[in-house]
Amino acid sequence: SMERSTVPVDGRSRVGVLFSGGIDSVLLTALLHHSTAPELSIDLLNVTFIKTSGTNGNSGSTPSPDRVAAIAALLELQTIFPSRDWRLVHIDVTEEERFAHEQHIMDLIRPSDTHMDLNIGTAFWFASRGKGYLRTYSTAELAALFAATTDNGAEDCEDSGENKRDKSVQRNNKQGRPLLRHGAAGAAAGVGRSE
Repeated sequence: SMERSTVPVDGRSRVGVLFSGGIDSVLLTALLHHSTAPELSIDLLNVTFIKTSGTNGNSGSTPSPDRVAAIAALLELQTIFPSRDWRLVHIDVTEEERFAHEQHIMDLIRPSDTHMDLNIGTAFWFASRGKGYLRTYSTAELAALFAATTDNGAEDCEDSGENKRDKSVQRNNKQGRPLLRHGAAGAAAGVGRSE
């Protein structure tokens, strides 16, 4: 079991973005970087829905693919834009919390009423509260995290009937989803630059 190093979010950032680690959130983050004063930190708000009501998310299990992608994208953003204070805010939402606020969120997103609308609205609602924690990872923890996700992702992808993917993609990309999004972060490096 990995020992956690966490601190509550202190509220010093005035800028935040809902951050899954995908290309959309990475590009929005790069735009924020180029349009925000350099001395301000940017909070990367990563919402993860967990099945157990443990503390600080996914205790004893592999973190969600979005959490792993967000960590990988954060590492690349720190490399591309090293002068910025990036803060990955972990926002872990239990099933109990999600269900307790579901009707309120449905009222807020009306007239939108699809399952996808509810999922997106729920992520925004929990992120907008700004309640989360910051976590540091050692190099060994990162290596274990990426290795566990890679190993489990391939099995999940092959065993899951709901998410069938081309077998050549599984062979070329074992986890079914890139961990290090060089394309997204590489594209982000060029955002806001004129040649």
